[in-house]
Amino acid sequence: MQTRRLEGAKEAELPDLGQTGEIATVVTIDKTWNTDAVPLEDALYVESPVERREAMIQALMGDAEQYLSTFANARSNEDSEVAHYASTVLAEFSKTYEERHRTMKTDLEENPEDTVLLAKSIAFLETYIASGLLQGKMLESVQAEYLHLLEGKHEKAETLADDRKLENMYIDQGQYDKAQLVVEHMETMWSSSQEVWCARLRYLIAIRDHEAVKGMIAKMSADTGFKIPEVRQALAFWEAA
Repeated sequence: MQTRRLEGAKEAELPDLGQTGEIATVVTIDKTWNTDAVPLEDALYVESPVERREAMIQALMGDAEQYLSTFANARSNEDSEVAHYASTVLAEFSKTYEERHRTMKTDLEENPEDTVLLAKSIAFLETYIASGLLQGKMLESVQAEYLHLLEGKHEKAETLADDRKLENMYIDQGQYDKAQLVVEHMETMWSSSQEVWCARLRYLIAIRDHEAVKGMIAKMSADTGFKIPEVRQALAFWEAA
């Protein structure tokens, strides 16, 4: 199976994806079925096996890459045919992503000061991690690499968005002292940014400083100006608690 075939297929029938035995079939697609009508995640758990498999095939015939995380979850679907489709397409995309990853690392080694390339590499690893293709030690390794690149970006060409990602990675790994330093740095660099309020709130929630959380919410609420969606959502949640 070729990835390009999955992304660009237009036929009403999709051949088997390397199946054997009873699973080696050709599935006829109802062209009136719309993948936007029912989210693929939901369609894979409906009672009808026909609808589950049709949803899977429709996704494979379209832009399969956008459904990678759903395919990853579908590997353990109780429907063996759905699980097989998911495992097969994930195996193909794994090869593609592994090659992209190797190319990215080589490019960075050859151009260590290229901040544009660094930013693109960070974006790629975010996609790779979110795809569901990685598991176990490999996932941990790529997450560590992602953290290392964020640290490099912080040193070479920091942005508020990347510093927030760095804070989140430190918090997720329980490195609260480092997370605090990043928050304090953001407060110095972007003191008037409402995003920095949210970054501080995220840190305070992580360390479970309830009194400080209340104080931060009060500060955010007291501001009478325009509030960004993230601030409005935080206030709606914590003021209702």
